Amino acid sequence: MTVTVILNRQAGSLIALSPAEVRRQVAAWFADAGMAVEVIASPPGPPLAAAIERALADRAEALIVGGGDGTVASAAGRLAGTDTALGVLPLGTLNLLAKDLEIPLDLPAAIRALAGAWVRAIDVAEVNGHVYLNNSVLGLYPSIAQARERLRAARGWRRWLVFVKVVARTIWFHNRLKLELEIDGRPRRVVTVGLVIANNTYHADTAAAPDFRTLDEGVLSVYISRHRGRFDLLRLLVTVPLGGWQHDRALEITTARTVVVHGRRRRLKVAFDGEVMRMAPPLVYRVRPRALKVLVPAGTPRGTPPSAGGTRGTAGAATRTPTE
Repeated sequence: MTVTVILNRQAGSLIALSPAEVRRQVAAWFADAGMAVEVIASPPGPPLAAAIERALADRAEALIVGGGDGTVASAAGRLAGTDTALGVLPLGTLNLLAKDLEIPLDLPAAIRALAGAWVRAIDVAEVNGHVYLNNSVLGLYPSIAQARERLRAARGWRRWLVFVKVVARTIWFHNRLKLELEIDGRPRRVVTVGLVIANNTYHADTAAAPDFRTLDEGVLSVYISRHRGRFDLLRLLVTVPLGGWQHDRALEITTARTVVVHGRRRRLKVAFDGEVMRMAPPLVYRVRPRALKVLVPAGTPRGTPPSAGGTRGTAGAATRTPTE
């Protein structure tokens, strides 16, 4: 299998290394795992998108992308609907898809796992044609996410002190959104501080970033916050990192295939997979069942052997079985 590795050289795990050092070290780890790959270290944005296009033009059968959730989602948006499989090297903060696929967060261990991976098809979601993998959020959270990004360059305890102040100010002054929803064609009017539309269903809520979810159920999960007062919001913020947030009585949960969001504002601030954009309503959400091929480590619950519908994956797995 022809494999190309593209790394976001501004990812937190690589930012201290030069592009040449990054390419040399990552290529050596892949060689140790029995794979000969082309490694490209690219800045984010258009250069990284161009590198992905070149890999597709060269007919790479697998594209392994190293970066945060935003980088991975951008690559997934381009690869969805193609025959090129996406592999993930977790180089970000949350690494949500890597956790979902049970890829080790240690970089050399992740490379060894991908060398013996199988190809599996998973769902993607999209809003107005923009693909995302985990969830899309409107309301309070996008403002908090933007504040977190602005503070990324800061260091030490002062960074967290400023972040707490920003979160408190955002909660205190944030206005609720008045939205009109169409959930599988059924109209709804809601007033909310937060609307989450997730790709598939969460079955565990033991952490702020739950990583146990179905990957090919073919549905969107819709979470509507009914929290009204500021103390309700504070309670939710405390509950999320401790777990149990899905049992909050002020949280309405349903599933759908399509969701359309109408808003009174000309543009709505939308967060998805670590990115924040302003988008003009209506926001049309849909799920694309099994549209993305991904590399899944063999020997894990997510791994699918060929007899169950998976196919042999990377160059390393093409010459040996995952258990060798």
